[in-house]
Amino acid sequence: MMERVDSQAFSVLREALSKAEVESLYKEVRTGNSLSSESQTLVAKVNMMIRDINNDILKYDIDLDSPKVIPFDTVEGKNTEKKPDHGLHSGNILQTPIVKLTAVLIVSSRDDVQGGELAFKHWPDYPRVDNYGNLVKKENHQPVFTNEQGTLIVYPSTEPVGAQLCISGPVKRIKFCYSGKRFR
Repeated sequence: MMERVDSQAFSVLREALSKAEVESLYKEVRTGNSLSSESQTLVAKVNMMIRDINNDILKYDIDLDSPKVIPFDTVEGKNTEKKPDHGLHSGNILQTPIVKLTAVLIVSSRDDVQGGELAFKHWPDYPRVDNYGNLVKKENHQPVFTNEQGTLIVYPSTEPVGAQLCISGPVKRIKFCYSGKRFR
């Protein structure tokens, strides 16, 4: 059953797609070839979810019909620094279209990997327990299921995002980048 959690500019949909749907879409995206009609239907399904989140929270002027769909993996022994998909600066202020909204679909099962969790600059990890059993609480934290298979994470493309060190197994993800007219 799909569950949605919103936190300021972030949104997470648990079980947005089934395990079979996620794996099927990933295989096609990974090849770099044009997508089959089945995969195009899955992308359209994601686009509908993005439309609902965008209308409720961000209200960006974006093109929902043609997102850039790319693999976003973290291999064993690596991590990625936190960086945005779009940075506002004088060199691109008049550029159009620009990437405004990013969604990441988690493909890997947490049973198959260790580490490699997504890390957001402005969205802390879920609360943990300290050495004395006390809950270390953070405001507006990520839900515990953020990095589970089938989860869709949506955030503004200006948010720096990276991945923690991947200890074992490659972490597979699909990134959807939605563009629109420049910010006003």
